[in-house]
Amino acid sequence: MDGAAVYSGDGDAGGDDAHRLVLGGGGSTVSITARGERMLIVLVGEPGCDLVIEALETGRRQGWLKLSMKTLVDLTRYFGVIDWASLTRMSQVADWAGESPEKSWVAYLIRNSEFGAIIRAVSALFGRTRHRAFTDRAEAVNWLTG
Repeated sequence: MDGAAVYSGDGDAGGDDAHRLVLGGGGSTVSITARGERMLIVLVGEPGCDLVIEALETGRRQGWLKLSMKTLVDLTRYFGVIDWASLTRMSQVADWAGESPEKSWVAYLIRNSEFGAIIRAVSALFGRTRHRAFTDRAEAVNWLTG
């Protein structure tokens, strides 16, 4: 299976080496799908940062979420507020690429370009990660896989 398949849809990539975790309920969910060195995070509704942190920590504890993964974060169905204190905590907990010699890559799939300013602010919290916002999934996947 193509390694980029993990970035399709809601992360319904198959295969024995694909891992999927969905947390939340009531219309607000965090789903993480990881396969190899690639990860898809989909936020739907208004899941809080604590739920995202719980999902990331669960994946790391289970051993399938690693540092420096090429990650697509789908925010096209996210309607929550940005909690800067929780994002700061997430940057400390997740510490993407902090233990790795190479930078991780995170592409954000957003509804519109106005959300791009928020992504630029978020990138300041994760200094060892390359961040880029996209409104087109194919462009985001190409950036991650190119």
